[in-house]
Parts: sequence; structure tokens; C-alpha cells
Amino acid sequence: MDIAAIVHELDREIAKLQRVRAVIQSLEAPVGRKATRARARSKTPVAITAPPVVVGAEPKRLLLPPKKKREYKPRVRQLAEETTALAGNIPTQPVFVPRSILAKPVERQAQTVETSPDALETAIRQKLLGVPAAGFAQHALAAG
Repeated sequence: MDIAAIVHELDREIAKLQRVRAVIQSLEAPVGRKATRARARSKTPVAITAPPVVVGAEPKRLLLPPKKKREYKPRVRQLAEETTALAGNIPTQPVFVPRSILAKPVERQAQTVETSPDALETAIRQKLLGVPAAGFAQHALAAG
């Protein structure tokens, strides 16, 4: 084996590792910033330690008070404004109206209906065609 080749290969690996070390150190320090602008840190680092765990100790139970039930509080609604109409107050209870005050129904007179076939035909034509009975003969002559 050639010892000179091995030493040469080790020198190349050392140079390569030194370049990697320089890159990593440059990442640690902020680029383009001055050291005076860096955030001040405490001089002594504070170690965060977890509370000691006691083996075999039973866990403590924390009893909370029962949850309070919500109470129903009805909303206060604003009352309607008083009416300013010329009439009296609007009643809040049912109003009794006697039948004597109500308008009397109009009495209808019974119409006499002729039962002859001519009268029946005239009434049907008058309802269907809208032709008055008196002008039926003239209408029939003009159409015929």
C-alpha cells in the first residue's frame, strides 16, 4: 500500500470537513446584523425541570363544585305606544254588541217563477246568451 496516497486522501477529507464546519458556524451567527442589535439574553441559562415524580403515590382527585343551572329571565318587552286617534281607547277584552244595534237584514221578496215551457226557454236563453226577454224576438229575426 502506498502511504503517501492514504495521507493525501486524509488531507482532502480534513479540508472538506473544515469547509463544512465554516458553513455551519456562519449559519449560527445572524448574517448582516450587528451583535449590538441582537436580542439581549440572560447571562445564566435557566434550566427547566419537571416536578419530581413520586413512584407509588396515588393521584389526587380534584372535586369541582356542581355546575350552576341557568335561570330563566324573561325579556322585558317594550309596550306599544298609546294610539293618538280621535276614537276612544282600544279595548283589551271582548266587546258585546247587542243584535238590536246590528243592521237589519234586507227582506227579499219572493219572485214568482212561471213554469210554462216558453218562460223557461226565455229564462235559459237570457242567462246563457245575455239577451233580454223583450228583445229576444228581434234578436232571433236579425240572426235568422
